[in-house]
Parts: sequence; structure tokens; C-alpha cells
Amino acid sequence: MNPAITVSRSAKTICWIARIWSIVVIFFCLLIFFEPLSGIFGAIAPVDVFLLSLIGVTLLGLLIAWRWEQVGGIFTLAIMTIGR
Repeated sequence: MNPAITVSRSAKTICWIARIWSIVVIFFCLLIFFEPLSGIFGAIAPVDVFLLSLIGVTLLGLLIAWRWEQVGGIFTLAIMTIGR
């Protein structure tokens, strides 16, 4: 960390709250992804496959945000916008 740049305590708190929420979101998405009953519904439409893959890419953005907050945030928001 560059000693010339100081980050306020409230900014650090907000960053850690975002990180904790990302852990919760990733956990529940993985829980849904690995659900044992997920294969009983038959074939999935190609549009739905595309939208489900965007969820995975969004989770990747959350993981990137752990190291590079701004890049990960922009990446996540951009992918979520594409999915809408």
C-alpha cells in the first residue's frame, strides 16, 4: 500500500461489508448450482443458458473485486446490465 494514500475508516468498513456480502452471494449461487435436483427439469432453452452463464461471469466479477475493487465493480455491473 502506498503510504501517501490514506483511506478513511468508514471507507475500509464499506469495503469489508461489500466483501462479506460477496461471500454470501457466491455461497448461495454455488449452493443453487450444485443442488442435486437441478437436472430433473429437462432441456434448458439457449437463452436461459446464456443468462445462467452471465451469473457465473458476474460471480467472477465479485471475485475480481476482492483484489481490484473498481475493476471488479465495473465488471460486475456491466455484466448485470447485459443480463437485463
